[in-house]
Amino acid sequence: MSWPIAPRAAVRDRLEAALRRRPFPAVLLTGPTGIGKTTLARSVAEGRGGRVVDVVALAELTEVPLGALAPALAAPLPGSDLSERLANVVGAIVAMEPSVLLIDDAPLLDELSAAAVYQLVRVYKLPCILTARDEHPLTGPLQRLDHEGVLERIAVGPLTAAEVEAVLEERLGARVEPESVRALLARSEGVPLVLRTLALAAEEQRTIHLGERGAIVDEPRLPVHVSAIVADRLAVLDQPQREQAILLALAQPLPYGLASEWGDDLIGAGLAVVIGPPEQRRLALSHPLIAEVLIAEALPGVLDRLAGEASALLDESADEQLAFRGTLLRLRYGLPTDPGRLARAATHAHVVQDHALAIRLATLSCEGAPTFEGQLALGSALSSVGDPAAETALSAAVDLASNDDESALALVRLGHHLAIRLGRPADAVALAAPRLPTLASDAARALLGADLMKWGSMAGMALPSDGAAGPADAGPGALAALIGQAMVASMLGDTGATAAATAAARPLVDPLRAVIPHAGALLDLNDFLVLVFDGQLGPAEAFARARHDGARTDSTGLWSYTLGLIALHTGRATEALAYADRAVTELAWRDFTGLQGAAIALRATAEAQLGAPAGDSAESSDIKVILQEAEAHAWTLAHDGETARAAAHLRDAAEGGILAGHAALAALTAATACRFGRGADVADLLRSIATRSGSTLVGVLAEYARAQASERSADLARSAEQLAAVGMTVLAVEAWDAAARRTTSREESRACRRAAVALRGDAELLSLAPDSAGPDELTERELVIARAAAMRRRSHEIAAELGLSVRTVDNHLGNIYRKLGVRNRLQLETVLGPPE
Repeated sequence: MSWPIAPRAAVRDRLEAALRRRPFPAVLLTGPTGIGKTTLARSVAEGRGGRVVDVVALAELTEVPLGALAPALAAPLPGSDLSERLANVVGAIVAMEPSVLLIDDAPLLDELSAAAVYQLVRVYKLPCILTARDEHPLTGPLQRLDHEGVLERIAVGPLTAAEVEAVLEERLGARVEPESVRALLARSEGVPLVLRTLALAAEEQRTIHLGERGAIVDEPRLPVHVSAIVADRLAVLDQPQREQAILLALAQPLPYGLASEWGDDLIGAGLAVVIGPPEQRRLALSHPLIAEVLIAEALPGVLDRLAGEASALLDESADEQLAFRGTLLRLRYGLPTDPGRLARAATHAHVVQDHALAIRLATLSCEGAPTFEGQLALGSALSSVGDPAAETALSAAVDLASNDDESALALVRLGHHLAIRLGRPADAVALAAPRLPTLASDAARALLGADLMKWGSMAGMALPSDGAAGPADAGPGALAALIGQAMVASMLGDTGATAAATAAARPLVDPLRAVIPHAGALLDLNDFLVLVFDGQLGPAEAFARARHDGARTDSTGLWSYTLGLIALHTGRATEALAYADRAVTELAWRDFTGLQGAAIALRATAEAQLGAPAGDSAESSDIKVILQEAEAHAWTLAHDGETARAAAHLRDAAEGGILAGHAALAALTAATACRFGRGADVADLLRSIATRSGSTLVGVLAEYARAQASERSADLARSAEQLAAVGMTVLAVEAWDAAARRTTSREESRACRRAAVALRGDAELLSLAPDSAGPDELTERELVIARAAAMRRRSHEIAAELGLSVRTVDNHLGNIYRKLGVRNRLQLETVLGPPE
């Protein structure tokens, strides 16, 4: 099986756009060695169809006139002198009518070949992709192309966590456990060549096995041939330089000021680079594998001595992260480390979400006399990984607390574990409620009170009409109170109050990370909700996707859930199902929001919308879960033709949501009735929510429900425009279709249908109004998947049979639904007919 090509959608889109640019469709891809410039360039070039003229520049040919271009020609070209040969080469390449001219390692072209490329791009305007390593500057004719603005520069950076995950899943044919994705991303630093080396080594060394949350890739040993290549590169170092390189390998990235005396020597040897902005310059080795080889080859005595020096060097800085790395060095190489330092390191490891390390450090810190900080770090990390022992450790922290602030913090962590990780919010309320009035400190009461409000909501209690005010200081109580205020306001759809609370809380996040580790992500969630209820669904989706595609962190499941929610309400049920399914798994891995029940219900809703039997629901008194399950049940009823019952069910659930203080989410649930043409049944309810909340999105949904009730074409057309403006594309299409049916004017009907078709094309909706395509328009692979799906087989079953990833199958299904104009497996069966 060939190695998968990373998706890199954003860079690919820029590259394809650059090749359509006029008058000069030429682009320069830059980046470090192994970053995937050539693979990306060739993939895009071959995807255009036609002939690709492939030129590889080599350092060995820089003195050979036209040496790089010769292999691209069918036969040697005549010419009595170099100028004639140059003209003949240019003419021969132009005569090939290439779709793309691909120049790999362009700065290494000999001068005459570079001149030929200049003419082909500047004069003949051939589409051209050039690649260049960061350390190779453009010179001569290529530099002139750059200075003249002919080349569009595109920097190719490291792979994101989402891209690493996609590559591994396609290679392994299975979902990959998030911890493995994080580890391989960190070790490879997102360099595709290194990632491939490590993954293939893991396959060869059989360090891949299946766990309950996907494939687990235990880190393999570095292959011998790779180690040998790196070792050859290090052979030029004398002993002092090698020790400096080992010191950097142990301590990197190191503030440049701490290493300026010897760092420049390593930079000059090409083994180190300066990274970061000018005010935060740091020194690091130039390749992620150099450190592994340096440490592996070092003599034990030398390594122990240098570890001590590196730890002392890191201790010179007041930076918390550097002190943490110094502690790890001392621990790894058996240097004396006091329990207090270990407990602080455990707290830091938990904050940066390396929970396995936090557990190890905290356990070591408590080997003598347990301390509050050690037990709190231990219990918090155990809770994050879902270990039942967390309850014991956090209860010990409650007992060890020496003041109100410590008591409140320990109660918050223990209550969080009970409510979120164990699904026992009522127990969390029972624990904290009687303790709250015993706290004398305003800050402590604010800290515990904010979480008590959240646990109460999960247990079925109504949110207050506004979040409790916190203390006037800049401590944890103030931050917790502001997060609580933002949550209450966002659930009411009051985007102004939500934005004000998040803005006030932002400056407190970094200084208080050790106390409220997930504050930043919680504020991000509220900023996302501001965009949603302000009617900016496109920016909201981009906001969520940027956070989802970054590093695999404790918030990964949160952002999969939000992306699924957006996809569901914008008419992309297949995509919503894929995100919801992923969110369920990811939230079982890490969940600090209590959203796993809501994700399970979201998955059931997407399945029901697609016409499949809804999956298992989550037993919960959490109103978010109740609202989402109501949508799932309503879709099932609607598919059975019982739209009036479906709308009544949605209305009842939405009224309960309003009473629970979740009016904005209740509006989304109620508006689902519009999908069945039952807007009249919820129009007054939506109008009431819109009036109270001031939410743009809810106002637009209320207007659409009113337009459905009026059945007037002009009202429906106006609503269609409003829905499209806020990003509710599926409802906008349905509104345009309804307006076309209601008008008596043939011209107006055609205009409405044209508007609906335009939106369908923009959004690639899988749900509405068939195109003209039939089964014959499907590719062979699509037809196989379509027939399997029509037989009600699940995506993971189809994926297993065909040797594909579940994501690939879901993407194929999206294309199939769009081509055939169907929205569920039942309709797919009708279109395809009985199996042959």
